[in-house]
Amino acid sequence: MSKIIIGIVSHDHYDYISKNEELLKIAELNSVYVVIKDNIKESKLESYVKNHNLEYVTTNKMLGFGENNNFIFNYAKQKLNANNEDWFIIFNPDVFITLDEFKKLIVSLTTQDGTFLPQTFLKMMSWLKVKTQYVIFQN
Repeated sequence: MSKIIIGIVSHDHYDYISKNEELLKIAELNSVYVVIKDNIKESKLESYVKNHNLEYVTTNKMLGFGENNNFIFNYAKQKLNANNEDWFIIFNPDVFITLDEFKKLIVSLTTQDGTFLPQTFLKMMSWLKVKTQYVIFQN
């Protein structure tokens, strides 16, 4: 099975991350890695992440949104041996998804042809009359 790497960037989001018990359950799944990029070097976040067997990364300087996610992506390639068969998902720290819903996401990812767009999202976008659609692509 392909690896699924979840990247989360924290800008003082310890409370969101530490209260998200579902994230810990998701991280226990086989081939799932949760990488937390600490943009401000928060010591309590570092301790929490390391004590819960999540991946903790940081840099010497604060980075922007794209740079942070690229940093996580490169970390996954170098340290987790991520390759073109694997999935890279970006979550904001306040994203909450249950273990059951995440398992449904995994099924959707592994049965698609390289693209993924959840039906709920499509319905929401239609209801909001938003034309932009977000798609997760597998490399």
